[in-house]
Amino acid sequence: MTRPPTPWSPDGTAAGDLPDLAEAVRRAAGADRGTCLVYDPRQDVLWTVLDGVYQQSAGDLPLARRLLDGEVVGDEELRATVDPEEVWPGIGSPGAGPFLAVPVHLEEGELAGVLAATREPGGDRFNADDEAALNQLASLLARRLADAAGARTAVLDAAEEAERETSGEGQAGPFRQAALERRSRGLRVRQDPLRLDPTWGRTVYLLLVVAFFAAILYSLLGRIDEYATGVAIVELPGRTNVTALEAGTVTSVAVTPGEGVSEGQLLLQLDDGAERAELARLDNELRVQLVRRLRAPSDAAVEQVVIAVRLERDLAAAQLAARRLLAPQDGVVSDVWVREGQYVQPGQPMAALGGGTSLPTLTILLPGYYRPALEPGMAVRFEVSGYRYAYQHLTIDAVGDEVVGPGEAQRYLGAAQAGAVDLSGPVVVAEATLPATFEAEGGVYRYHSGMQGQAEVRLRSEPLLLTLVPALKALTEGGDD
Repeated sequence: MTRPPTPWSPDGTAAGDLPDLAEAVRRAAGADRGTCLVYDPRQDVLWTVLDGVYQQSAGDLPLARRLLDGEVVGDEELRATVDPEEVWPGIGSPGAGPFLAVPVHLEEGELAGVLAATREPGGDRFNADDEAALNQLASLLARRLADAAGARTAVLDAAEEAERETSGEGQAGPFRQAALERRSRGLRVRQDPLRLDPTWGRTVYLLLVVAFFAAILYSLLGRIDEYATGVAIVELPGRTNVTALEAGTVTSVAVTPGEGVSEGQLLLQLDDGAERAELARLDNELRVQLVRRLRAPSDAAVEQVVIAVRLERDLAAAQLAARRLLAPQDGVVSDVWVREGQYVQPGQPMAALGGGTSLPTLTILLPGYYRPALEPGMAVRFEVSGYRYAYQHLTIDAVGDEVVGPGEAQRYLGAAQAGAVDLSGPVVVAEATLPATFEAEGGVYRYHSGMQGQAEVRLRSEPLLLTLVPALKALTEGGDD
């Protein structure tokens, strides 16, 4: 006979335990016979074990129904319900003598079986102490069965919990009515306490797959550009700087920025009192020596003195002229860098003249280690300082052959820009041509000499995959070789 599914043990080997339980029931109740009946929820019947074989007890008798409903059944109930001739496996005839049956409930209220005890006809009836002892045994057995049931089947699932909580209120609770009905019929179906909509899982999985392949595709098709970045300075062609030839104090400034001047026009005047006095003295000395020369035309010594004084007089006149700074050409005064009373040194810029019609040029100072990769014709992006995103896209016209130090680069820029650029290492000088104007923030502006900005020269471009995995560069270079 098929063994019924029970929660008696995780591996279904509880049949050997039932005879031991029968003996425990007999001793606990002081009975002549004891047995343990196992409940089968699929067929709604009770089973027992005799000689290691499961046998079905009667399930259609009123007594069996009372037992299945979980009631404690004693002698008085037997007299009106049990045929004295009826024999049950493991019990005998329940109506032949004193009889006591106690249900075994798990902690959640599930019926797991029945403990039954009988005495020979004419024996003492079971009393309250016998019933208490048997109930205590049933409680101990219920705890053991609850632990075993958790390893094989769900003793109480979410539907049972809802049934207990709502049975007295007549509400359906959060669980499906179909599950509650199946539970009421004794059908034990293992269900997950939480169900997730698989649509979200499939959607997230699909997005991850798409993102993964998009990243792979971008790593294969995307490219990374390498740029050489440096400071750049605007210069206006045709611009002429007027510098001091000698040291002195500025006594007057004859022009203002923006004023047009002609070649030879006075721009600035240095103090020339000493030079004028020296020139006047040499003029008088020259006149004296000329008179002596007329009086003694054949005197060679007087002739040599006249020549020497004349040379000194011409030198004094040149020194006097150097105290006046004149316009070297026609043009417009673009800058005046000194004021009256200022002391200047030889070679110091005093003013600047502009007047050329050529386009502005851009002097670019790039790190010296980029020189082997720089060539005329490369693209340059120039952004003027103070005007964000006002980019000019240019082309390199020329690149210096030498890499020079910071000091030499400062001298190359000229005294006007000396100290305006902070250089920390060797640089290479490149040049590009700018347009006449640039647009920024909705306006159009002219370039002015000395304006600075940031220049970027694109040197090379390589696939993103080679940047992420540098070891592939060796393979590709080896293949090219």
